[in-house]
Amino acid sequence: MLPSSNPGVYVNIPCYGKTGDPAWKYQGRFLCQNDVVKLSDAIQSYVVDSATANADSITFDELLPPGINSQMAAVCADPEARRYAPSDRALEVMREWAMNLKESYCGGTDLTTSGTANVPFQRAPMEVGWAENIEQHLMQHVDDGSTTYVAGYVNCWTQKVMKLPENLGSFGPPLQLTLFRVWSATNKLPQIAEIVASMLYSSYVEQGGYNVTDAGTFGNVSEDLPGLNANESAVFSSNSGWGILDAFEHDEKKNTESQLVFDSLPEIEAHEKEILATKQDIMEMNAEKLQIEMKLAGLRKKAQEEKDQAREAAEALGQSRSDAEKELVRLFEKLASEHQEGQRFKQLAAESIADPTILDALSLEDRSRVQAQVDEWDRWDAESQDAEHSDDSASIDADEVGRIMARFALQENEAYDDERLVNALSNTGDIP
Repeated sequence: MLPSSNPGVYVNIPCYGKTGDPAWKYQGRFLCQNDVVKLSDAIQSYVVDSATANADSITFDELLPPGINSQMAAVCADPEARRYAPSDRALEVMREWAMNLKESYCGGTDLTTSGTANVPFQRAPMEVGWAENIEQHLMQHVDDGSTTYVAGYVNCWTQKVMKLPENLGSFGPPLQLTLFRVWSATNKLPQIAEIVASMLYSSYVEQGGYNVTDAGTFGNVSEDLPGLNANESAVFSSNSGWGILDAFEHDEKKNTESQLVFDSLPEIEAHEKEILATKQDIMEMNAEKLQIEMKLAGLRKKAQEEKDQAREAAEALGQSRSDAEKELVRLFEKLASEHQEGQRFKQLAAESIADPTILDALSLEDRSRVQAQVDEWDRWDAESQDAEHSDDSASIDADEVGRIMARFALQENEAYDDERLVNALSNTGDIP
């Protein structure tokens, strides 16, 4: 939160500030890689013990208005003591801090022209401290009136020495916030708050921060310190939106919700098992469905093949029947032709028997055979006519009809096959 006049623990962060450019995206960030290299080199030059370095250091120390740290330098044995390194320990701390800064942010490398060399780092070193009046105390950090010498040097260098590209906005004053409102001086709560904040923000110089001394080393705080009561009301208020009671209520609500979830775990696990079992059943059903579909597809294929075979058989049968009918027609036509020929021969035989000239030429045996043949033909003619006029003619077996016609044809052909009869008739000149 923003600084107030009440006591508490603060954080002081030299970093990029706001600009009027809506696209500005570096607010709260630290230096870029090349600027970190320049800052580290400048500090190491600042702490060098030489006439040139001392002259440059004096010039640098006067860039910001004098404050408490300038008085610290005045009491040092060396009249040319530096404002931001008022003791031998301070010189050593500054030197080590500069080297560690370059190593941690840049890996020990020097200036570079890489694409990210001018992109500010997201995390900046921080200074954490306790103040009885946070707002008033932090105002002294802006002009280095009261701050650690490491943070003071960085603050001065970024505001007065570092040259920024036009697209990177400005770098100062530092970002200052209240971390904890301290509501009581009992049980060394102010000291504990400063120690915890220093640990959380890694603010010691050994960690890359700006704090030189150990946290919580300041003296006891009076119980009557103004602002403690105001902090207590704000911290423990349930209407402030951020107080401890609000946090307790929030945590209690979260704990209750977590307990409900924990109590529901068996039911949730059982439900998950049911879902898993259902999914397994669905997978098995899908597998069975797939098998059925494959089997059905096989049956359909087989049925189609059988249907095609039946169609081909029917077509072959139809063709065979057609061929058989044609053959039957041909046979009937042949039989009819032979029948007509037989009828003509029968008539000729009958006429020949009646001719005395022919009878004289035949022996008695041949006459008997001719007469028997003529009688047989008459009998067959009578049977054929009876079959045609019979009411039961529709039920006559086709095979029987065929046998009758075959016998009739055989009888007719036998007349031709009788060589003696044919020769005898041929001698009369009546058979062509």
